[in-house]
Amino acid sequence: MSKIDFKIFLRSLKKRGFNSAINLAGLSAGIACILLIAVYLNHELSFDQHQPNKDRTYRMILQVKTNSGSDLRTADNFIGLAHTLKNDFPEVEQAARIFPFKGDVGVKYKSGDIKQYKGNHIFRTEQEIFSVFDHHFIQGNPSKALSTPQSIVITESLARKYFGDVFPLNKVLILDNLTYKVTGVIRDLPKESDLYYEALTSFDFSEGFSFSNGNSDWGNPAAYTYVLLREDSDIKDFQSKLNKVVKAKTENFMMSDYDLKSEVHMYPQVLSGIHFEKPILSDTPKGNIVYINILIIVGVIIFLIVVFNYGNYTASYYTERIREISIRKHFGASKKVILKKIVSEMLFLSLAVLMMSIVLFTYFVPVVNELTNNAIGLTSLFNTRILMFISVIILGTTSIAILYPVTFLVGNKTLHMMTGTITPKGSATFRRSLLGVQFLCTTLLVFFSLTVYYQIQFLENKNLGFNSSKVLVIDVPEGSMADSKMTVFKDQLEQNSSIKNVSIASANSDPGNLNTNYQLGWVFQNAEKIEANFNFFEADNDFATLLDLKFLEGTDFAQSTEKIKGNEQVLVNESFIYSIGFKSPQMALGKLLYAFDDKYEIIGIVKNFHFAGIQKSIEPLVISNNSQFGYDAKRVLVKLNEVEGLAAVQAQFSDLNPNTSFDYKFMDEQFAQLFYQERTIGKMTNLFCLISVLLAGIGLYSISSLTLEQRAKEIGIRKILGAGTSSITILLGKEFLFLVLASFTVATPFAWQLGNVWLDQFAYRIDIGWFISTTSILIVGLVTISGICVSLIKGNNVNPADMLRTE
Repeated sequence: MSKIDFKIFLRSLKKRGFNSAINLAGLSAGIACILLIAVYLNHELSFDQHQPNKDRTYRMILQVKTNSGSDLRTADNFIGLAHTLKNDFPEVEQAARIFPFKGDVGVKYKSGDIKQYKGNHIFRTEQEIFSVFDHHFIQGNPSKALSTPQSIVITESLARKYFGDVFPLNKVLILDNLTYKVTGVIRDLPKESDLYYEALTSFDFSEGFSFSNGNSDWGNPAAYTYVLLREDSDIKDFQSKLNKVVKAKTENFMMSDYDLKSEVHMYPQVLSGIHFEKPILSDTPKGNIVYINILIIVGVIIFLIVVFNYGNYTASYYTERIREISIRKHFGASKKVILKKIVSEMLFLSLAVLMMSIVLFTYFVPVVNELTNNAIGLTSLFNTRILMFISVIILGTTSIAILYPVTFLVGNKTLHMMTGTITPKGSATFRRSLLGVQFLCTTLLVFFSLTVYYQIQFLENKNLGFNSSKVLVIDVPEGSMADSKMTVFKDQLEQNSSIKNVSIASANSDPGNLNTNYQLGWVFQNAEKIEANFNFFEADNDFATLLDLKFLEGTDFAQSTEKIKGNEQVLVNESFIYSIGFKSPQMALGKLLYAFDDKYEIIGIVKNFHFAGIQKSIEPLVISNNSQFGYDAKRVLVKLNEVEGLAAVQAQFSDLNPNTSFDYKFMDEQFAQLFYQERTIGKMTNLFCLISVLLAGIGLYSISSLTLEQRAKEIGIRKILGAGTSSITILLGKEFLFLVLASFTVATPFAWQLGNVWLDQFAYRIDIGWFISTTSILIVGLVTISGICVSLIKGNNVNPADMLRTE
């Protein structure tokens, strides 16, 4: 583009300043949304793709099927599985076990001071982990890093956090009152790792997991097991051989010793796709492929809205420049020259819009990161796939921008276009088509966004079945507080007027916890053994009172004065009663529940409550009466009369445990964390819907303004001949209202289907009824009226003498 042409181009934009500004601003906002979606999707789809052996690395899943139908699937597996796989399966190149450590980390410095840190993302494992997964060692020997007891490998960022710029190798860390030596430093793992850790400690899996019969291999599912298969392995043959080994091993221990009819199965999950597997018990945080597909659809819809809105704008823009293009052709400009000028102008606009979009992207990144746990960053734009996607955006917007002038202007007769006696044939149809597709996409997004919004509202307002308000959950790590100290702590808290109730429970025995404890057990009904898997809480007498659980039958631990027949006492929920085969709560009261070597008596049945989130149906739950946890990890539940009581709780905890960090959450926040994925998708969808509605309004404004200009003389003649305000309004508005109705009719079935795909993810859901449909059409209709109202006002206020004076 020459300097003169560039000046003319800028003047033409300035002449249409307001129209150009709102269109380009809307286009920039739309592209910024598309970039946010693309970067987030790239983050989600990149999980574990950095591992070179991702397609032959597997995590072993344990499944237990019972004759009651309450099946169990867990990411934990038997401790002895890895040993069996390495020794009995030639196709297994390596296998390793790993499980999380929960507690504090003490860093000992030269001065003798020991500083305590919260131990996040630390796992106990074995030397073989470095053969299964790829790690980049900065310091240390990868073949020996965890081969000695009480050794630890840390990441580069954790080394800086603990030791600053000091060389960390052979430095000392304290975990569980034991001294660990730093034997290696590895490069930080990408955040896109399904199993994410910042430190690995050595652990001897041959100790601490023995049973009364001496079998320490196949009775304790307590760790993840990952295997690396050889390149020539057949996964079907591996599964077939695994089935036989699992059957033989479990029948020799679990099934024969306790005469169980349950079936134990194992199957491998490939690492490359593990992030989108359905979440199971004891699992790492997972993505949801349905949500990913929905975001892809939303991104495509916004992209179509953006490019078609841009196409409408450029169609209007170049229609107003008909005479200029015609004069250029009249004085000898070839089609090639004119086309080159148009392409260069639109390419310049596309690049300018892209730069504005990137500025908006940087502004919205912190907002999106609040919803997605810091999933994206500014550097995400420099990813190869994102750069390719940006190129597609530039190509797509530029192509749609030049489609109208190339098709309808470059080839039209010069004389007619110079005199303005015609509008290029087909131009109105072209613009209507673009506007129709844009409104179809907008209607689809509005309908779906309303479905998401009302489903989220439904879940957030759903009765949980217990009172979680002002309940503080304090995490007490393993080895930090014995029962005697816990008793003192509880007594001190109960004397505080700002505290209503206090209860002690075992780790993972608090509602809202991502991973609850579980147990396989059975009851006898008419001499028939009915087996079941159930969630298992251990808590003291005050647990049910603190949470205000509702009883259907029986009594609470605190009201039970003695143990009948010397058995431990338990409360069970409704789901347990019906899963085990009882017809009513009364039938279960007083029955014995067996769990291997333990026997429990059912003394109370509580109404179902949502202890594991509100997205899925309520599973069977057993609550055991226990207040003796030793040095095991625990939870302290504190019901506050007033939030200010938190400071008193922290002070008393710190007095008793000066070397343990005060790690707490409010139970409401804990539940919100379980629901963050759905809330994230909901808020992102609502944001993108708002942008699309604004784009639709902008597009309507542009087209209606052009329509008014092209039909100004017609309107003037109609007014001279007596046309009133109502007839002019109908004349200008009926075309757009017809497009809206047609778009809504076409879009509704697709929107209904997309909404039901979203709703099918939930056990408790709304129905898509008339209210959502009516609200959608009202919103789109309001957008239509808002977009054309300026043109309607101008059309009705036009002075016909001014319009016809030049004729």
